[in-house]
Amino acid sequence: MSSIDIQSGDLILVAAASGGSSSVYLPMVSSGFTSLLEVGTASTYDTGLATYYKVATGAETEVVVDSGSDTNAGKVVILYVLREVSDIDSQSGSTSSSVIPPQVAITSSSKNFAICFFAGGSIIGSLEYTNSSLEGFQSVSASANIYDMTLASGYSSFVGSFTPDACGISGSDSASYTAVAATLAL
Repeated sequence: MSSIDIQSGDLILVAAASGGSSSVYLPMVSSGFTSLLEVGTASTYDTGLATYYKVATGAETEVVVDSGSDTNAGKVVILYVLREVSDIDSQSGSTSSSVIPPQVAITSSSKNFAICFFAGGSIIGSLEYTNSSLEGFQSVSASANIYDMTLASGYSSFVGSFTPDACGISGSDSASYTAVAATLAL
């Protein structure tokens, strides 16, 4: 994070996902962050997604999220630094009993920018999500000893309401996999 030009007033947005035998939310260790939304679901391969934000002072050089004690769980973190965004108007989350994340709609009368997060717990290994309705889409996977985790995100401008397209996956689904999704209006 030290290579990012973080300025006072920037909004730092963090999504942390964990997969394991129980949906565990990775707690924020760095000071000054506010918890936004926690979405989790349980099956054989659980998924926990936590989102946090902070208005930057400009002195930030790192963000630390507690990785927890489960060495069998895959864990992934995605971070955004947003300029000229002062607050988050609304957020919505949902769960799925499939590795394909649900589509989470959002409505806002005062904001017109959405960031979407998708997380899935499986044993696929390097599962990758795809989504054609979102700009800057990225998909990151972590394979652990037993439980794997994929976290993806992207953004879009919108007017009034927004529902991202359904994600595609680079693997096969199973009834024991889980997924969650969250959409934030900024």
